[in-house]
Amino acid sequence: MSRPLFSQHFHVRWSDLDPNLHLRGSVYFDYCDHTRLSYFAEQTLPLAEWQRLGYGPVILEQSIQYLKEVTESTSLEVRLYLDRIEKQKIIYFKHEIIGPGEIVHARAQVVLGILSLRQRKLIEIPKELMQIVG
Repeated sequence: MSRPLFSQHFHVRWSDLDPNLHLRGSVYFDYCDHTRLSYFAEQTLPLAEWQRLGYGPVILEQSIQYLKEVTESTSLEVRLYLDRIEKQKIIYFKHEIIGPGEIVHARAQVVLGILSLRQRKLIEIPKELMQIVG
């Protein structure tokens, strides 16, 4: 993959595990969500600013490919990549979940839209966000 836009580090906790002592599927998405929102915040667009501007991110679709199990006490890095933008309304992000030794444990894709908090419908990507991702 190309160079990531951003990366975030996580340490797997006991509460992140399922009964088989693997990282729960929903936690992968939680890590990806946190990484994206941290990237936006670092780029001067924290959630409070989204709200002030009257819009917010909404997940339209997400998928994951599990490659290698993740167990307790593992340190992970989630790398965020911009895949593409379609119709000035839809943003495709890819994520890699990387463990020690640069082992890729999973790859996730998230399709994001922008919701007008006033109109309650998808809108074109605002200029503030396009400056960050476009």
